Amino acid sequence: MGKPVVVKSGDWIYPVCEWHQAPSSRFYATRDGRTLALIGGITLPAKLRCFDEENVVELKDGRWWSLLRGGDGPYESFSSDAGRTWSDPVASPIAGPSSRHCTRRLPSGNILLIAHGKIGENVGRTQLNAFVSDDEGKTWKGGLL
Repeated sequence: MGKPVVVKSGDWIYPVCEWHQAPSSRFYATRDGRTLALIGGITLPAKLRCFDEENVVELKDGRWWSLLRGGDGPYESFSSDAGRTWSDPVASPIAGPSSRHCTRRLPSGNILLIAHGKIGENVGRTQLNAFVSDDEGKTWKGGLL
């Protein structure tokens, strides 16, 4: 469900949901565009699973940040080894409903987030907003409805 992302190594990373498997969020990589290799994954606990619909952003410090859709809102996990292993997913401070979201690195170097409502609020699946972070996702500006 997630869109591919090109990381600094030149690999294309494909986030893939496999909702009834463990790991439920998997990351595949390709460099040649023809072959895919599983590099690692994240498993939300069964009680939090919904449709993982994960995104991945490579942070400037080299870590990967994944925002996943949990049954009660967004969760996040981090990898320090190019997606091979991931921290246990925790509720994201972004908050919000259980819905799709989008994170992308912009050409400016900032991170774009598209999600429902304002940061830290759960208004349900309404008020789709765009936010920008210039500090690697620590804070968000905007809220373009």
